[in-house]
Amino acid sequence: MLKWQHINMSGLVVLDLLIRRRNTKVVAEELGISQSAVSQSLTRMRQLCDDVLFTRGSRGLIPTEYTLAIAGPVAKILTDFEALNTEFSPFNAEWATQTFTINIPPPAFSFIGPHLVREFRAQAPNCRLRTVYLDGSELEYKLELGEIDLALDGRLGTNRSIKRKRVSTTKIIIIGHRTRFPTGTISLDEINSAPHIAWLASRLQMADLNSEASAMNIRPNASIVTSDISAIPALIEMNPEFVAFVPDFTFQSTVSFPNLFELAPVFPHPPKFDGYMYWHASKSKRASLIWLRKIVEKSVARAVEDFEKPYPLINECLARDGL
Repeated sequence: MLKWQHINMSGLVVLDLLIRRRNTKVVAEELGISQSAVSQSLTRMRQLCDDVLFTRGSRGLIPTEYTLAIAGPVAKILTDFEALNTEFSPFNAEWATQTFTINIPPPAFSFIGPHLVREFRAQAPNCRLRTVYLDGSELEYKLELGEIDLALDGRLGTNRSIKRKRVSTTKIIIIGHRTRFPTGTISLDEINSAPHIAWLASRLQMADLNSEASAMNIRPNASIVTSDISAIPALIEMNPEFVAFVPDFTFQSTVSFPNLFELAPVFPHPPKFDGYMYWHASKSKRASLIWLRKIVEKSVARAVEDFEKPYPLINECLARDGL
């Protein structure tokens, strides 16, 4: 019988890794200790458990029936201890040295990134920030594993273990070419007859966009769907018959084509796009991730604030050019 009162956490950590890795050398390298130290820890655990725990096989260590029986409880003890340690341990950003991983679409990072990096570096100068971009079920899986700490995306599924908070609400604007819409306005009939370019930071946003379009009596007619917003100006410049539906702040931060303008609105209530940040429920109370969520939320708010000025309408630009 296992003598729990004599067990220390380091012994359980070694045992847990040996069950999963089946190799003392690999475990030693993963823990940053010598192979002999792993062997000594295993010897002590064998004495405390009164079981050999592992036998040697041609492909590594083979756990005994007893080891397999206690594998689940040992893993749970370590998980609960880690949660207890991280949940109630204060996070000192100034002295922390960890790496944070955020999932964010590239166009959104070009908009939010400057504010996020500045705030991140100011508060946590010794930490590292890593950005990736995944989507859908793969993103949810990585959040659950803890390989991604936080996600900024338009929409994820309804997994109850994924928590979310809205961090922005963005107006969807219509971009057109000067030669196609010289008056700077566009009617509903013209919208429905023109081929569309739709920008999506995520595949899962298509449902949201189609829902908004239907509410405005717009027939979905997306001939081109792209996640690369920087390509849209060139697409319309070369193909002026297209109109593009994009978030206002994102387009403002990238467009440099003088012939492209936001067309005067034809809707009493322009379509909106809500941006959320997501994290796994098991990490909700972790001090370091509470800090990270606050940093991200603050950075998004500042980025949106910087781009609150309306994009120039075509009539204003014509007047500016003396035309």
